[in-house]
Amino acid sequence: MLESVILIGLWTIIFIYLILASIDFGANFYIFFGRAIGKKESVIKTLKGYISPISDVIHICFVLFFAGIGVIIPETSYYLGSSLLFPGILIILLIIVRSFASAVSQLQAERERLVAALDIMNGIISLIIPVLMSLVLAISEGGFVVSVGSKVTLSLTNLVVSPYVWIEMLLASISVIFISSSYMVYYSHKQGMLAAREEMRKLALLLSVPIVMVSGLVFLGIQGHNPQHFDTLLNYSWMFLVSLVCFFLAITLIFKRSNFFLAFLFVIFQYFFAFFGYGISHLPYLLYPYIKLQTTTRLSVNSVFDVILLMLILGVSTIIPLLLLKLRITVINRKLKEK
Repeated sequence: MLESVILIGLWTIIFIYLILASIDFGANFYIFFGRAIGKKESVIKTLKGYISPISDVIHICFVLFFAGIGVIIPETSYYLGSSLLFPGILIILLIIVRSFASAVSQLQAERERLVAALDIMNGIISLIIPVLMSLVLAISEGGFVVSVGSKVTLSLTNLVVSPYVWIEMLLASISVIFISSSYMVYYSHKQGMLAAREEMRKLALLLSVPIVMVSGLVFLGIQGHNPQHFDTLLNYSWMFLVSLVCFFLAITLIFKRSNFFLAFLFVIFQYFFAFFGYGISHLPYLLYPYIKLQTTTRLSVNSVFDVILLMLILGVSTIIPLLLLKLRITVINRKLKEK
């Protein structure tokens, strides 16, 4: 039971990271996309006002998650250490490059060509990183890590030809932009930047249909790739239904231009229930079929609701204050620049 509770706690850390990093990644990508298609400079300027090199501190959450997993379940280091070494190093290098580019972009703001080039690089990297991170979830479903004797390898061929992997990566990229645009609607509204608000609103509404379609394809992908997990997934179908309801509530509020903060809160709830539904249904396996928790440590049905409520409170009470604090700091900085 203790291992499961610790894992759920670590899962909460990675969920907090998912929301905060998605906002940052999505904003960077849209700055690049906006420049490419000639969007208004006021929209790009609003998004750049949110971006800060300090934002990259949140990537510590990603490191803490895997460090925690490695401490409580040493087998993960054996199976995932070598197989995820290359993508892990690549992610870290991309984060470092992105942080450096963000810092240079702000320090050399008067050099427009340099800033534009750095924005393009940041935008591309900001979409590559979450796609690479999504590979961890895909690999955990089994069929990609091959253990022969004492040697553990990652089958790149299986990864490339697997439809499930590509669907997972597609969902990751769309989700990043959707989460970011949903928050930026509220952020732009609070800043009084109506042009940026409407641009982000249109983007969030535009992505609403692909989000539902690709999410459905992920379910089909799991069913085809790992029927055992899919059967367990059905036991928590109510969580995904709640996620879907939260999604429709968020989209309705954004469409009606009504209470953008509540709309973003529903987006958080949407991903919370989907993310935790996936995580809890994945137990007792961490990596099919190699790493499995002891059956005695598995969460009972009666404790699931208590754990979900606790993690929801912890997640929301962490994410919202951090975002409000950053919004407040951004407003203060903008006022100081205007003076």
